[in-house]
Amino acid sequence: MKRFVAILAVLALLFGMKAGLIVSVLAGAATYVLFVFLILRKRVVRIVAEGVTQEDVDAALAEGSEKVSGLEASLASVKYESVAEAVRRIVTVAKAIYADIRKEPKNIKQARKFITYYMDTAGYIVSRYIEICQDKSYVANGDALITKVAGTLENLATAFVKMKSRLMENDLYELETEIKVLEQTIKSEGF
Repeated sequence: MKRFVAILAVLALLFGMKAGLIVSVLAGAATYVLFVFLILRKRVVRIVAEGVTQEDVDAALAEGSEKVSGLEASLASVKYESVAEAVRRIVTVAKAIYADIRKEPKNIKQARKFITYYMDTAGYIVSRYIEICQDKSYVANGDALITKVAGTLENLATAFVKMKSRLMENDLYELETEIKVLEQTIKSEGF
């Protein structure tokens, strides 16, 4: 309604200024086009889950990709195989979780803590481990540090595996629910 009033105002103004009917109509149409396409144009927001937009998912996936790449790059500086193996396991499972989120964006709600906390923690632990290993004064405590870091990263990898399993369980539960609804529908319609 406001657009219509604005167009009428422009038409009346121009017509009152003796611009002529054709010029007034063209100016009104141009005003309408500018108003609609430049001023009122709204961005389409696609909701993938309650409180989560596709834009949120895309941002999380891009950020996750950077974090995974960072962990992969850190492998070149990891000297001990037990730590490197834990980092590789984390990277593999993290990629699987992000692939699941890409395929089923609604799963981002359940995986949010993984995305915001566990990936950052894994990156921090690995980067600090590398820094400490490069500092010669910490070499005396090296075995204890290596054992502790490898154990912590293994615990993180296990948490990642559990997260991936939960996402799969949700998918299976949704499929089972759909099958039950379909069976009930078929049964109620006498087929």
